[in-house]
Amino acid sequence: MPAKYRNVSIKQELADFIEKLLKSNPHFGYRSLTQFFEAVGRRQLEEWDVLPKPVVMTHYNLDENGVKILDYSLNGHGRIVDVYFTPEGVRCEYDNSNNCRHVKFALSVPAIQKVVRKKREEGWNLPDPDLRR
Repeated sequence: MPAKYRNVSIKQELADFIEKLLKSNPHFGYRSLTQFFEAVGRRQLEEWDVLPKPVVMTHYNLDENGVKILDYSLNGHGRIVDVYFTPEGVRCEYDNSNNCRHVKFALSVPAIQKVVRKKREEGWNLPDPDLRR
């Protein structure tokens, strides 16, 4: 689906000034007035912390031994990361950790929380998913 656009009016004097500035300073990295205002607007929204956060990880697969998480921030295109559950605890194979962002993400997913609760009832030494570390 093609992108939709809207027009925004600004004072001619300001538009002319910015266009002249951008043309004489290509190292600023803006090719047009539109590109400039989109970037400025996005920066302001980021400062206000109101933009939706991009999806970085998704729950890919789950079984009794652990979970596979697709981490889009790894390798440029994403990578599957295994988080294992054992009677001794939880372990992320990628970070070799029991307290990394992959483990924290896994413990935030309701389907995974259900498995972890069941294993805790069986005596496994797993973190309490209800405490969301």
